[in-house]
Amino acid sequence: EGWKWDATNSILTLTGINFNVNDENAIVIPSDKDFTINLVGENKISSNKKAISRLGSSKNTGTVTISGDGSLELTVTGVDPAVEFVNLTIASGKVKAVGGSILALEQIAITGGEVTVDTVNASPNAYYVDGLYANGKVSISAGEVNLTVSSAGIFVPGIGSEQPIVGVNITGGKINISSPVAAIYAGYKYDSFDIAKNVIIDGSSIDFKDSNLGIYSANGTITITKKTSITAKKGAKIYGFN
Repeated sequence: EGWKWDATNSILTLTGINFNVNDENAIVIPSDKDFTINLVGENKISSNKKAISRLGSSKNTGTVTISGDGSLELTVTGVDPAVEFVNLTIASGKVKAVGGSILALEQIAITGGEVTVDTVNASPNAYYVDGLYANGKVSISAGEVNLTVSSAGIFVPGIGSEQPIVGVNITGGKINISSPVAAIYAGYKYDSFDIAKNVIIDGSSIDFKDSNLGIYSANGTITITKKTSITAKKGAKIYGFN
């Protein structure tokens, strides 16, 4: 059916799959194990729930790594994110999520490849319509990231994961974000939550596209070095604080 499981090395290879699983999760991955998804050819998954989900564990320490020369397109039509992991690394390949966020309980790292998230036409009741959503940290060091969303582009609230204090660390890559809220949103201040997350952008090319606000920090700091190239529409704010 277009998939192969290497149990010794915990590698799932997808080769040209086209799954429509309706109200099910297409792939469920243990949260306490490191796991690799190897992409070969064009792969597509459609679901009314999370296309790829995690199996809960008391440890919740595992990292899912997506690699390979192929592509993976995930389309969700319900209220859930496209994927939910504990930690996610995208090393290579093309990953596209339509209708829901790419979500991690702890951290998302993009070290290569091409990542696209489009939630503009998500279900009206969808909960997760940000682009990259990680409670602890999002880091981008290479590759291309394209986010066209109806909430925040990169969202790191820190709820339940106040460490590390650096919530967004961008050191490379080409990034394009269109967001009505903020292209990058770090930290959270609401009722009992008063969480600081710092943003560091040190060497990348970022276009905030149609975003009215580029970077927002609730209680944290924002550092942008001269190695960074930022483009924004006329009248937009590059950064703002609570």
